[in-house]
Amino acid sequence: MKCFFEPIKGVGWERRDELGNTAPYRSSPHKGCDWGFKGGSEGKEILAIHAGVVTAVTNNPALGWTAIVRIECADGCKYVGEHIEYNHMLEKPKVKIGEKVTGGNYVIGLIGATGSSLSASGANHLHASMAKNPVPGSQGLEAKRDLFKLIDESKAGRKAVKDALAAGK
Repeated sequence: MKCFFEPIKGVGWERRDELGNTAPYRSSPHKGCDWGFKGGSEGKEILAIHAGVVTAVTNNPALGWTAIVRIECADGCKYVGEHIEYNHMLEKPKVKIGEKVTGGNYVIGLIGATGSSLSASGANHLHASMAKNPVPGSQGLEAKRDLFKLIDESKAGRKAVKDALAAGK
């Protein structure tokens, strides 16, 4: 599997909060994965985690400006038809329903802090979740996929291919 990518790039990027986190400051387990930048995240680009088609662009009261992408893939990815939801964007995303996106370099929107379900800090960040359901954010923890794990597995797969090519295999 080589088709999942980090949704942010650049100096100071970091993963912030993982799926299922039950830290004492949480009233319930975290229902997605969070990313941001040390030194400020507002307005930084959010890139597509996986190739697919935009199925929704909404302003969700809890999750703010949101885009949902249905996974499409020509290389036999077992997650075809599942959905990735990108939340808390700064403004209405520029992507349109029906637009095809490519994983790893296609801009979905900009990091923001919209919606009422932000952490107590109200920090600008990307919150993303993935599930079979067309609205991943509405699903319980048990229905969600761990995006950090899927991205790490894809990175390892891409590295293995690169290493094999370099070794002439």
